[in-house]
Parts: sequence; C-alpha cells; structure tokens
Amino acid sequence: MGAYTGFEKFISGRQTKTVYIESEGMLGEESPEEFLLVLTKVNERLDRIANLRKQFPNIPTPNDSVDTQYELARREVFKDHWKEICEASSPPA
Repeated sequence: MGAYTGFEKFISGRQTKTVYIESEGMLGEESPEEFLLVLTKVNERLDRIANLRKQFPNIPTPNDSVDTQYELARREVFKDHWKEICEASSPPA
C-alpha cells in the first residue's frame, strides 16, 4: 500500500548483518539462537499466565493463538536487544 504507518525502532548490526524491526523481530531467516530466545520468552509468558491463574482462578484464560504468542515474544526479544545494544551504548544525559 505504501502508506506511512508511524515510527518504529530498528537495530542493524554492522558485523553480523542482522536487522531487527520493533514490530517484526529479526528479519530474514531466524538463527537458532534467536529462535531459542523467542521460545524462552513464550515459555516465560505462559508461566506468568499459569501463576496468575493459580492466584486468581476466576480470571479468564487468554485465547491467544500460537502465532500471537510467538509475535509477542519476538517483540519482547527485540526490546531486550534494544536495551542491550542501544541503551547500553548511549551516552549519559
């Protein structure tokens, strides 16, 4: 469509040639390491939900699809990369 959708953070690695976009995660073929990071985030999210359900059994269970869980986890991994690469290298204000 070509319409402007707003600002998104991105990370581009000079040595690794890896590109991350905030809403997409890693572009191109996902490395095994990146895949494991995302699966770990999915697992952590499901554990948090299970613990909440134990504390509050009457709350509804989210009916997120596997694709939605994966997308949310990719965004969390992006945020971790952003903090590690961009915020850590920023000069103090």
